[in-house]
Amino acid sequence: MGIRGPVVPATLICALAFTSCTAEAYPEPTESRTGDDEHFAAFGPCDDLPAGYVCATIEVPLDRNDASAGTIPLRILGISHTDTSVPEGLPWFALPGGPGAPGIWNQALADVPRLIRANHDVVVIDPRGTGKSAAIDCPGLQSGALTFEQLFQATDACGQQLGATSDLYGGAQRAMDVEAVRDFMGYDRVILHGTSRADVDVQAYASRFPDRLAAAIFAGGSVVDDIDMFFGTDVAAGVIGVVDTACRADAACAASTDDPAGVVSTVVRQLAESPVVQDETVVIDEASIARLIREAGAAVEVVAASLAFLAGDTAPLADLVSENHALTIPPAGEVETFSAGANAAGWCSDQVFPFDVAAPPGERRDQLDQAVAKLDDNVFAPWSKNGWRAFWLFDQCVGWPAPSRHDPVVVETASFTGIPALLLVGDQDPAIASTAALEARFPEGTTVVVPGIGHPSVTRGSCIAEFEAEFIETLQVPATPPCDTG
Repeated sequence: MGIRGPVVPATLICALAFTSCTAEAYPEPTESRTGDDEHFAAFGPCDDLPAGYVCATIEVPLDRNDASAGTIPLRILGISHTDTSVPEGLPWFALPGGPGAPGIWNQALADVPRLIRANHDVVVIDPRGTGKSAAIDCPGLQSGALTFEQLFQATDACGQQLGATSDLYGGAQRAMDVEAVRDFMGYDRVILHGTSRADVDVQAYASRFPDRLAAAIFAGGSVVDDIDMFFGTDVAAGVIGVVDTACRADAACAASTDDPAGVVSTVVRQLAESPVVQDETVVIDEASIARLIREAGAAVEVVAASLAFLAGDTAPLADLVSENHALTIPPAGEVETFSAGANAAGWCSDQVFPFDVAAPPGERRDQLDQAVAKLDDNVFAPWSKNGWRAFWLFDQCVGWPAPSRHDPVVVETASFTGIPALLLVGDQDPAIASTAALEARFPEGTTVVVPGIGHPSVTRGSCIAEFEAEFIETLQVPATPPCDTG
């Protein structure tokens, strides 16, 4: 099926291993009827949430290939449907991004449940290693790093801390946990909503349990089991595409230049040759521009500052970078709010690497360097290969422990035929090209581009939730685009 919405240039996936996806607030159910709902028979009040939510904890195998490894608890959050006068609809499972975010902070929870809970149960899981599902606490990562080298060292230390369990927190295991919850609650089929990096979990589930998946919803996603995911190839073009889209939608920015992407591209190329240095410290470089656009959502401001930069005034761009410096390597805060350890464990398990994971770290780095050297010089244009590497962090998992077993996200025999899929993406989301590639994986999928929206395409307005709610009811993509103003 085709892309609906405005045509925009190519691909925050929340793919960087230190980036979280959190909602500002969770909905407050006004009533609950879980007492007479068989699916929630084992649930009780949540000690940390408003009345109306119910919670349960089940034990699942930590290592499904080794019973002696014991179990790990999974916290399940539920909201029961309220209208018993009509047949119960399909349950909606909302999977959080990160990886590392617990279920309650899923951005999808802001609006959708209040629209669907009359007929549909809402189920949210704290994925293994997050929230109240035995959150992984790796102190070096959890406290944040000041440099990339510190980040890499903290990631290595986290892997060593996890030891033999370091390969048990990937998308394949998370998908099998979702299946365990489905079975525990007695549902025949489910609808899965994956926010941002939860695209991994949805694809892992779809490839293993297609008969249990009634439909899939992606809020900014990409194809997994793909080397382009590791390099962020599509995202580079998406980041500069966001500059063009965002500027043309802003009257003042559009009036300032007829080629916003060209302006920023010129600055990026100049910085590749000569970063701005003050007091022997790099103040502005290529990677900082990518972060401002992708993570700070400051594309319009970057255009204005870039115009000043080209006119000889570096101060506006330097100030913009300084004001958003915390985005470089943000501390994760409380581990139950976001587990940086689970983030690393997922990120270092859910990829195809351009190096042999069984090789020692030194050999891995050599193989990575060789793979980068073979890439076309313009693959990340306008960013240089080194500039993009400083942003996308190819090196983070080089020192992660070699897996003792590997469960690929998508099984080799997988078929995604027959699964209705709604792929929501904002026209200012760098993941837009990646989402288009993901649509090709789901023959019954439709990409819907929402104007004026960044990443991820949820909680940015009730109109998106209304669009998704209609899809949940009918399993058909609505004819009217979301947030259509006429």
